[in-house]
Amino acid sequence: MTMYRTECCRPLRSWAFANAMPRWRCRRAATCRRRRSQPWRRWRCQMHLTARREPFAAAGLMFTRFRKGADTVYFLVNQSGRTVSEAFAPSCAPKSVWRMDPLTGEVEPLAVEGGKVALSLDAGHSCILWCSPEATTTHTAHSPRLWLDLGGIIGDESVRVTINGKCLGTLIMPPYRIAIPDGVLKGRTVEENDIVLDVCERGANRIRDLDRQGVKWKTFTDINMVDIDYNPFDASNWPVQEHGVKGPVRMVAPLRK
Repeated sequence: MTMYRTECCRPLRSWAFANAMPRWRCRRAATCRRRRSQPWRRWRCQMHLTARREPFAAAGLMFTRFRKGADTVYFLVNQSGRTVSEAFAPSCAPKSVWRMDPLTGEVEPLAVEGGKVALSLDAGHSCILWCSPEATTTHTAHSPRLWLDLGGIIGDESVRVTINGKCLGTLIMPPYRIAIPDGVLKGRTVEENDIVLDVCERGANRIRDLDRQGVKWKTFTDINMVDIDYNPFDASNWPVQEHGVKGPVRMVAPLRK
């Protein structure tokens, strides 16, 4: 939330109390009506603090805010489990706003109308808002040509994405979508490119395989691993858990929020 300070002047009740008070100087001393109407009295300055909540918090967005010179920068994260799409009025009252995707570096200007900024943020996504008190009409931004959308991963495991021999990165949570840099694709369809998806194995399948091979992985010195019946733990007979890519894997146009 943003703290605002307002000041007003009030007369001191006694000279003794006046001498004990800190010598505050009111910013509105020259224009205060009460001071001008009674110049013979001694005055003290009383400060009030009022708080204004950022509108992002009311929408369920988590954020961090800091100042960069005259500009204000917000880092927003949507952990509400739903898509947040509405117009916000940041407390910094910006005249121009840019949005940046911290994962891809994509930057785009956002329209400001009546002090409000229209923003849409999917669940599990984050973005950076750079708010400036000055209106800017020109802006240079780079947007990726295409995105690779994996659809979904069974068990929401992490997956490493490689296209035509170039590793683009590792996705650790949905939505499983990554930007494709220039010069990587051989064509604009999935069939025209060599796409390798390395999906992390599910933990239950890994333990099952270790026990079937007789690997001594239970290297605990202060505890014995037993099953629910207090028998020696053995996962070799566990059923294999389904894993892999749900799909569909497809190329999509750049996202515009």
